[in-house]
Amino acid sequence: MWATLVVLSVVLRLAFFVLFLIPILGHLLWLVVWLVLSIGCFILWVVLLVKAFQGEMFKLPVIGDWAERQANLV
Repeated sequence: MWATLVVLSVVLRLAFFVLFLIPILGHLLWLVVWLVLSIGCFILWVVLLVKAFQGEMFKLPVIGDWAERQANLV
């Protein structure tokens, strides 16, 4: 999950570099997207943490299959 977030962060930084060329709207849009993604990542982290403490198997929709293949290689 963290590797996906790092890649997403790099892509968003490049996109926001272009948005900063727009005086007010670019900064406002950056702030809104950053807040939504930060809150979303925090909520996802808490959900995964609770599932882990409960001992439940929980697979994320997109990266879950990839992570499961990596775990089976060991």
